[in-house]
Amino acid sequence: MSSIITDNLSSTFHSPISWSIYTESPESSPTNNKFPSYSPIQYSSEEEIDVDYSCPKCRNPRINDRWCKHCESKRLSEDFQNWTSNNEILDEFIRDTQRNAAKKQDYLVWIDFNKFEDVTYLARGGFSDVHYAVWVEGPERKLVHDKDGKWNVQAKTPVALKCLHNSENLTIEFLNELKAHYKCRNGSVLRCYGITYNKNTKNYMLVMKYANGGDLRHYLSHNDSILTWGQKLLMLKEIALGLEEIHSMKLIHRDLHSGNILQNITKSDGIIKTFVTDLGLCRPVDQTLKNISKKRDVYGVMPYIAPEILRRTHDYSEASDIYSFGMIMWEILHGKPPFYNIPHDVNLAIKICEGLRPKIGKKRVPRWYIGLMIECWNKDPLRRPDIIEVRKIIANNYLNEKHGITNLPYKVRKVKRLSQITSHPEAVFTSRLLNYSNLPQPLDAPDISEYSSYYSSSDEEQDEEENKIEENEENEGNLM
Repeated sequence: MSSIITDNLSSTFHSPISWSIYTESPESSPTNNKFPSYSPIQYSSEEEIDVDYSCPKCRNPRINDRWCKHCESKRLSEDFQNWTSNNEILDEFIRDTQRNAAKKQDYLVWIDFNKFEDVTYLARGGFSDVHYAVWVEGPERKLVHDKDGKWNVQAKTPVALKCLHNSENLTIEFLNELKAHYKCRNGSVLRCYGITYNKNTKNYMLVMKYANGGDLRHYLSHNDSILTWGQKLLMLKEIALGLEEIHSMKLIHRDLHSGNILQNITKSDGIIKTFVTDLGLCRPVDQTLKNISKKRDVYGVMPYIAPEILRRTHDYSEASDIYSFGMIMWEILHGKPPFYNIPHDVNLAIKICEGLRPKIGKKRVPRWYIGLMIECWNKDPLRRPDIIEVRKIIANNYLNEKHGITNLPYKVRKVKRLSQITSHPEAVFTSRLLNYSNLPQPLDAPDISEYSSYYSSSDEEQDEEENKIEENEENEGNLM
């Protein structure tokens, strides 16, 4: 790695709490890379220690699952000499997460690539390749409940290896994503276990939790007709929780679409867990990379991008994430991606700015759902709800559905699967550069009153109306 790259990245991990700006400026220089060391808690007497919850080795309190912060920090620190990423900056960041862990497994690890087997290519996205692999040693450490407080390593564990394009060197984009994952590690954002390096391809890779249900877009294509309304609301609630976690860290996702939302299905009970992932473009609310902030480059999947972003008149914001969330609401409702049947070109960009939104064809959908979705689509970013409000509305209605007190039940019907729906050859659902000029001023989507027929008409009328909408969609796609 060149000295310029090293100098540029050296300030990245100085503060484990605050976000650092990553720039390409050659004038950047390393600063003193010192991290606070851990000091064990001191007690005035043994009587202050609850024996049942104290560590038998150091007498400090154990937090959960009989986990001792002091002993774990000591064990990890003693192991520092046994591994290296061959990059001092990355090494120090990983070590810092281990020194400052607040709970069990609340840190990143370096994993030698030879610890993986059955490495298999899965997919290529807009910015990365993803492989499936089996981590031989596994990430979890389960405590053996004996007096010594020993740990066991879990058995072989499936993982996803994410390799950013052109990551032969430790790139700014890689470090941005790594730090974003570390900041957002509490539930509905897909877990990052650590980092590895493939000597054959000379690429750094993120080691992620493997989601066996695939991405939301393909999951809906195969399962939409059998999902209940409650299951759909639960998915949406978990996506909202993930986005709320990102926003609570003062970050913006910037590339939220159904390909970046993953499903994991528990084999024992069939429970579906939904995760937000792919934080490669994630940035702080008040900061952007210098080259992006100057040019206002637009990256993403067009149907999910807010009109003010397409016009390149605004920087990405929490509100632009909310617009994307509204499109995901539509996709979960219909089981197919928005604007799947028309080209994703400048003409669609113009129409989106002029107020075009996907047609709402599902029957007997609660009014709150349509209303919230349209609020998320508002042309004015300041008039869109924030993620806390969105999450509360969805969570409350999910509980109503769960307890059987929903006034207007969702009617499940058999629909054409996405695999049976022909997407337009110019409909692109991977992230890409979308820089257009002279797009029109944004206009609003139709008012909710225009959809009143979906709440009051009979099932027969709704069936007939929805069939017309689907036929019109197909015809429109063929004409474009």
